[in-house]
Amino acid sequence: MKDKTITYKQQDVTGVQEFGYGNMGELIFNLHSYVALNSSDAFSLTTNWDYDSWNRVKTIIYPDGESLTYNYNMGGLLKSIKGDKNGNIYDYIKEIDYDEYEQRTDVYNGNNTSSHYTYDPVMRRMTTLTTINPNGNILDINYDYDSVGNITTIDNVGINKYHQEYIYNDLYQLKVATGNWNNNQINYNLEMTYSPSGKITNKTLYGKSIDNSGTHAMDHRTDYNYTNSNNPYGVMYTYDNINSIQNDFDWDVKGNMIFNKSPQWGSRYLCWTEDNRLQAVKDDKMAAFYNYDASGERNLKLTGENVDVIQNGQLVNISILDQQTLYASALVTINDKGYTKHYFEEGKRICSKIGSGYLQDISTLSPPIEGDYKDIQETRLQGGITETFGKCMGQEVAIKTQDLLTNIIKNTNIK
Repeated sequence: MKDKTITYKQQDVTGVQEFGYGNMGELIFNLHSYVALNSSDAFSLTTNWDYDSWNRVKTIIYPDGESLTYNYNMGGLLKSIKGDKNGNIYDYIKEIDYDEYEQRTDVYNGNNTSSHYTYDPVMRRMTTLTTINPNGNILDINYDYDSVGNITTIDNVGINKYHQEYIYNDLYQLKVATGNWNNNQINYNLEMTYSPSGKITNKTLYGKSIDNSGTHAMDHRTDYNYTNSNNPYGVMYTYDNINSIQNDFDWDVKGNMIFNKSPQWGSRYLCWTEDNRLQAVKDDKMAAFYNYDASGERNLKLTGENVDVIQNGQLVNISILDQQTLYASALVTINDKGYTKHYFEEGKRICSKIGSGYLQDISTLSPPIEGDYKDIQETRLQGGITETFGKCMGQEVAIKTQDLLTNIIKNTNIK
């Protein structure tokens, strides 16, 4: 397939990608060669796509060999999605029905649940949603709207009953929200006020929450103060008059939050890329690092705890990044426990499941555009993480992730 396509390459700190495109510019294969921190070698994941004559996705072949087939009705709308892995058939969506306006009326899923929709005959806004499984109506929701389309009421009379109402001001900003669950076992009342420029000035909430330990009050009356010179629309601090809790904030000149101090997390620092994507976070408890590909999609996440250690007789706080997630694409993620596959229909994720079985062609590596994989791993990736934490937050960082290739990828590939 590759020798009949136009192929492009891309390299970043997670490795090298090859993209193959067909005659209509459609993506038909992606080979992503990963270099993971502390892994013994690079490895690859390969995904293939096939399209029909209308340039709609017809088939996706996942890195583990599962073939996902999209079927369409006579009007060109998606009808069903079916998977085939080693002869085992999986129905992810059995059937989708539509009305004359091409709005969905019924969706029958492969897990024996189904959702049914009705719409206002004039404005075509959804008025009811019912989701059913063998145990009964999981959801049975009615929606009401005002004359400009704002939702005013949500009423669920299904298994998990709740009722919510919304009131808006003259600018259609949410003014009041009320709700109750399980015949008023728990409830809430939220009121919000705004400045003339639309900034929230006060948020007052009286309500209850419930968990395994019982029912708890969650009352707040919070004022918002905006006096930050870097960002006149960014809140400088909030103060909860009921619980006497203050949260402080700071922003950069682009409007990104760079500092938050709260009783829950202590002092939290945030670092951003030049194109305003979150790259690193550190507070009193945890730390995280994020990387993105050339299209802006996240392809790496590292997380861990902040700990105090003794270095040369001095107490030093260090971020220990020991948990990792690789985002091979929107379709596959890999972490320290294995890999997960995600299934989509028209941009909406409908299902995720734990992957199992042989990952194909993991040793077929795409040669780097610059340097080699060891250079990418040690100098660019690990060095970039150290530099980000050091320059942005003055924080030492230790990367203690496991060997993803040996412990996860190769273990998965035992036939």
